[in-house]
Amino acid sequence: MNNIDPLLKKTYGERLVEYCENNEIFIPSGFQTRKCHKFAIINLSSNPKKLCALTTYMPNNVTEIIQKLELEKGKQDWLVLDMKRCCTVEIEGNKTRKIKDIEIEKYKPSPI
Repeated sequence: MNNIDPLLKKTYGERLVEYCENNEIFIPSGFQTRKCHKFAIINLSSNPKKLCALTTYMPNNVTEIIQKLELEKGKQDWLVLDMKRCCTVEIEGNKTRKIKDIEIEKYKPSPI
């Protein structure tokens, strides 16, 4: 059982910003104005690598977002992060398969 104080848990947005900063991934200026959901998409083909401003909680929405972006920009390399499980994932339809863990802290330091 998890006895961590919920006030000490990091939000998906906090985890994602930490990951991007640690991995030199550009965060678009409008990102902080929206609620951050579980799945985040990173364009590995752009230079520098770039976070997609949209996040989603549904796996099939990730596929739709990527398809729309590729219609605009052509075929790209994408990385999909699951911020709840702190891992990279592969998506097929409505199913996700964990690829590997990402090294980010899930919890804020204790305020004490």
